[in-house]
Order: sequence, then structure tokens, then C-alpha cells
Amino acid sequence: MEKPPTQEGGNLPAIQAKAESPGFAATFLWLLLRLLRIRCSRLEVNNRRYEPNSKDAAPTVGTDAISTTVLDLARELYASEAKRTAVVHEKGRTLLTVAGLLIPLLTGAIPFVPGVARAGCVAALILLVITVYLLTEIHAVGVVSYPNLGALVGLAETQQKAELLANYEASRSANAAANCFLVDLYRAARRAALIALVVIMAMGTMTAIFLPGLEDRVVLKLRSHPDLIRVLQGPVGPVGRDGLDGPAGPEGPQGLPGLPGTCDCPPRAPKGTGAKP
Repeated sequence: MEKPPTQEGGNLPAIQAKAESPGFAATFLWLLLRLLRIRCSRLEVNNRRYEPNSKDAAPTVGTDAISTTVLDLARELYASEAKRTAVVHEKGRTLLTVAGLLIPLLTGAIPFVPGVARAGCVAALILLVITVYLLTEIHAVGVVSYPNLGALVGLAETQQKAELLANYEASRSANAAANCFLVDLYRAARRAALIALVVIMAMGTMTAIFLPGLEDRVVLKLRSHPDLIRVLQGPVGPVGRDGLDGPAGPEGPQGLPGLPGTCDCPPRAPKGTGAKP
């Protein structure tokens, strides 16, 4: 069973599969990796490392054939895997910073984009969340193999060299398998982030092309809406006072003569009769 590394010492890095079956978290992570075209098994995801390559096993040599130069080379190869782990972590932090900046910006922009572009923004936001989740798995606490110094106690110097060489090579092989899994996690996170960026660019292009025409149609529809016009105009106010009389206009032209009139008066008496009507 492996333990976290310390400054000195350690235990023999025998790679053994965990006895427990992959849980929900490991299965979910495995599904994400498979969707992002990473070839791995659920057991490897559960163990957070691939199976070590059998070709990396230390060769069986005589104890007299091991020199200090060989041990120094094995030590450098072992240290190179630790540097490789640091490089993967640094790249993961950079990508995590980019995704962390895009998520709040994209979340704030969703209410201000039209329907189709809004769906694309939601899809990009989901991909960015997946990116962050994969990157947090890179920085999760893992296991590191290192030589077992306790196994060297009581051995002759030549036997110590042989045992130390085997420990270095086994530890390097185990750490290389774990680093390969970390690299694939980073590759999956980078793919998810790139897809999210492509979706964002596509939605931005569509919005820039189609949004002006959409705004014109919306404005025209609002202008012809009777309820909106009534609300904007407001209620009818009270009737105002009569205004002042204006100046008299010029005299108009004379009209046409009328028809002859009729009279219903009684007839007059002849002159000189003295009769009264």
C-alpha cells in the first residue's frame, strides 16, 4: 500500500489495484473522460493512475554490475517525474484561472442575449464547469511512490545498490503512470475549454449578424402595439377653459339673390271707400 511522500524514506512502490469497486465519483469522472475521447478504464480512474508499463521494470543484473553512475541516472530519472508533475500542475492552474474568469462573465451575459444565443451560452457555461471540475481533479491529493529505505538496512553495499536501483525504477514507473493520468486529465479539460470557446465565438458571431434586424423588428412591433401606445400616452386630462375670441375675418362676397317671397296679408280696401280692414 502506498503512502504520501516525505522528505526521506518511504515504502516499496508495489502497484496494487484498490480492493473497492469504483464509486459514483469515479464513474462520473470516467464518463466525462470517455466523452472527451480519453481512453481509460473505470478502475484506472478510481486508482488515479494507469497500469505501469511492464517494459519499465528494472533489468535483472548482478550486484557487481551496478555502479554509482547507474544509480545516479536512476535517481535523475526518478526526479524527472516529479518535475513533470509540477509542469502539469502549473498548466492546470493557468487553465483554471482562464475558466474561472470566463464563468462569471458568461453568467452575467446570459440575460442580455437572445434565445438561440442564450442556449449556446448555457452550453458553453456547462463545458467550463466541466473544465473546472477536471482541473480540480488534477490538483486533488494523490499518491507518490518513492524508494523504501527500510529495505536497505542490513544489506551489503552491493546488495543495497541492487535493491536501491530496483526501488528507483519501480517508483519512477509508478509515478510515470500517475503522471500520464494527470496529463490525460489536463488534455480532457483543455478540450472542454476549447469547445466552450468555439461555442462562445459562434454565438457571438450569430448575435452580431442577426441582432440588428431583430432589434428593428422588435421596435416596429412595439410601436404598433395599441396597449403600449395607450400606456405611453397616459389617460385623457380634464377639459381646459375656452380660449379668447380671435379677430374678425374680412367681409365675405355678396350672396346670390333669393327667390320671390309670398305674403299672407289680407287684401287692402280700395282707396276712397273709407272702409277699414
